[in-house]
Formats: sequence, structure tokens, C-alpha cells
Amino acid sequence: MSSFRGEEKTVGSVLGGSRTLTVPSYQREYSWTEDEVTDLWTDLVETLDDRADHFIGIIVLVRKQDSQEYDVIDG
Repeated sequence: MSSFRGEEKTVGSVLGGSRTLTVPSYQREYSWTEDEVTDLWTDLVETLDDRADHFIGIIVLVRKQDSQEYDVIDG
């Protein structure tokens, strides 16, 4: 049985490094338009550049066994 734990992370620690994030096909029907993705990306880049706080909510990732690949389950 897997153990689950919540952790507070910075945006940079989630998006940076050698980790690969994949949105599973069953999540894609809930996709945003290009405008919404652009707005989010701009906010994230500004947050990283300014080293400012930015609450983006909860992101649920599931690590694929023995890899640096994660499925984005929610967020």
C-alpha cells in the first residue's frame, strides 16, 4: 500500500529540475484555452523572477514507479 503525504512546495521546485509532468488523457477533456494557459504561465514566470509568493492551490502528482515522471491527477 502506498503512503500519501502533503507537502508545501515552491512553484519552482514543482516545475524545475529533471522531473517530467504529464497530464493523462482522461484529464484532457477539462483542458483550458490558450488564453488561460498563457495567463497562468505569465503569472508563474513573474513569480519566479520576483521570488514572490503566489498561491496556485493544490496540485496532486502521482510518481510513476522508479522514475522522475509524474502524472498530474488534479490541480
